[in-house]
Amino acid sequence: VDWDRKGFDRTIKICNLLRSKGLNTTLTLIGASKKKKLPKWVKVYNFIDKNNKSSHKLISNILLNSDFHTLMTKSEAFGVVFSEASSHGVYNIAPDIGGIRGVIKNNVNGKLFKDNVNNQVIANYIYEIFKNKKNLKKKILSTKTYYENYLDWKTIGANFNKMVKNLKR
Repeated sequence: VDWDRKGFDRTIKICNLLRSKGLNTTLTLIGASKKKKLPKWVKVYNFIDKNNKSSHKLISNILLNSDFHTLMTKSEAFGVVFSEASSHGVYNIAPDIGGIRGVIKNNVNGKLFKDNVNNQVIANYIYEIFKNKKNLKKKILSTKTYYENYLDWKTIGANFNKMVKNLKR
């Protein structure tokens, strides 16, 4: 909801750089309040209630039709949205700040960049992965596998129960 804190302007700049390389990039922003006139290739959805079944399906469809999840946030405690993207096999692109490292394992289910890295570096990284379909497929598979093994609520619950049982011994 917080346009500035979520870094939407920076994400748009990165997408512009991808478009300048000839990549027909579209950007879908979920939970954003449109503050200004945006390029036609930016689609904005205001708040979507994930507790509503049809809204949850909409978010899922958006993620299933995405190649990357890019959130250049300026501060984040954990970022459940990175886990949600991972659950759909969508590779995350984000700054290495706050608690993001707790959900993104670098080069497994996403790429963490130093906060001050040049946008061109990020755009080049995305472009190179996208152009190499074999590498993109590896990223999708590693993202989904990481989610299933470490971020899925059932897995977390099962691992927690194992830890508690071990403590009782």
